[in-house]
Amino acid sequence: MRRLVLLLVLLTAFISCSPNDDTPRFHLELVPAVSVEMPDSFELGGVYAITVWYNRPTTCHFSDGFYYESNLNERTFAVQNIVEEKSNCTDLADELISDTFNFKVLSNGSYVFKFWTGVDSEGENTFIEREIPVY
Repeated sequence: MRRLVLLLVLLTAFISCSPNDDTPRFHLELVPAVSVEMPDSFELGGVYAITVWYNRPTTCHFSDGFYYESNLNERTFAVQNIVEEKSNCTDLADELISDTFNFKVLSNGSYVFKFWTGVDSEGENTFIEREIPVY
């Protein structure tokens, strides 16, 4: 009986690790922002649409919203894509895509928005930065 159980466990492990696994594979990837559309000022308590434009790199990239960090009145965003890992992806040269989110103004002062645009030649992150006053 013990040998049968061991044999079944080994057989299951072997089958589940088969290289012919057709399960779709995905990963998340940050995509550089190209431009941003947002108001020049906010009113306390208001909700504002902010649109970020970016180039879709391949036919295997799909919008997955935004990566987001908050530190006091500074907000850092990056466009996040789900990337399907398959061999027949086609590179896209100029497919400009927009993604929009709503931002609710909860505090006075100014907000500083930073939208990730990639990495420079020295390996430093670069951003589109906007300071938006609250009235």
